[in-house]
Amino acid sequence: MTMKHGTRAFDRHAAKAAWSLWIVSLAFAASTVLFYLLSLPISLAERDRPPLGFLPVLVITFLVFSTVGAVVASRRPGNAVGWLFCLVGVYLGAGFSGQFYADYTLIVRPGALPGGEIAAWILSWTSPLLMAAPAFLLLLFPNGQPLSSRWRVILWIAAIATAMTMVGAAFNPGILENDYPMVAYPALLEGPLGMLMNRLYVAGSALLATVLLLAVVSLLLRYMRSCGEVRQQIKWILYVGGVAAAAFITGFAIPGSGPVADLVWATGFVAIAGIPIAAGVAILKYRLYDINIIIRRTLVYTVLTAVLLLVYFGSVTLMQHVFRLLTGQGSQLAIVLSTLAIAALFQPLRRRVQAFIDRRFYRRRYDAERTLRAFGKTVRDEVELVPLVRALVDAVEDTLHPALVLLWLKEEQP
Repeated sequence: MTMKHGTRAFDRHAAKAAWSLWIVSLAFAASTVLFYLLSLPISLAERDRPPLGFLPVLVITFLVFSTVGAVVASRRPGNAVGWLFCLVGVYLGAGFSGQFYADYTLIVRPGALPGGEIAAWILSWTSPLLMAAPAFLLLLFPNGQPLSSRWRVILWIAAIATAMTMVGAAFNPGILENDYPMVAYPALLEGPLGMLMNRLYVAGSALLATVLLLAVVSLLLRYMRSCGEVRQQIKWILYVGGVAAAAFITGFAIPGSGPVADLVWATGFVAIAGIPIAAGVAILKYRLYDINIIIRRTLVYTVLTAVLLLVYFGSVTLMQHVFRLLTGQGSQLAIVLSTLAIAALFQPLRRRVQAFIDRRFYRRRYDAERTLRAFGKTVRDEVELVPLVRALVDAVEDTLHPALVLLWLKEEQP
């Protein structure tokens, strides 16, 4: 009875702590919006700041981390992943808020508010947490424990590498020169000590990058060794992480800026916000097996979209060339005809792409659907009981793969 009472008390305190961190994150969200708007007089492009349209995305991103973290930590206080998300939400909120606060107090209105130098300095040496957080997530997901006792050593190495990088950045004289060259920081070290801090920063960053790669290996090993629910949990993170990685790689590949580049980057940030959502779904096991449907549809519509775009632009280019040969100039009719062709091709092409995806990646599902179609045809055409029973048993064996199949038929009463 005492143990149960102690457990309930611990759960209550954990829930209060988690939601307190959420309130702190919410306060940072309000501060971020306020000081971003106050800092608009500076050139955001020159300062490498996100455009105004990205502000809601940034705020929602770290609020999603803190909200999901609070939900998971309050319901599963023993799972470290929930607390990690709480801290990430607070860190992102403090980082964005501190950056815009420093912009306002150091550039827009110097000296209007105190502490701008301290905010910029703290921002410089907490940035390594952006690399440390994914490493800890991959090492601890989904149950909050490392893959084995040997991988616990990697956790300690990650913590040491993070501390090395943060200390090196905190006292490195070259870290803040690009953003705020007008500020002199008394905590920065010069001479041999400054060089030592620089080397410590470089060594810690390299070690942290190595730990991140090992964390990816850890998650893949966990996936290969798991089955059932654990494999479905890991699929959620792998799916959302893959979408985010693809979006950011595409964003870096697109030269310059524009609506397309902004859309790609926004997709990447939305995918990052999806990471805690996916982890929360996986840990709390809410609609866990829906990930198979999501992955399947993503594959189908990604391939379908790519093929339709190729067909559209190819047909427009070809028809424009034909119209120039016939009339000496292009025509809007090429765009109209290409659009009609895409509309006519959508459904048949979607069925073909879905059949291809199922055949290559979901073979068991594809074989089961083919077996059920064949059984449906047998039911329509067959009138004899014995062949129909044999076809039913074969269909059950091919689709469900049971260890034993028994069919009981009720005899008619005379």
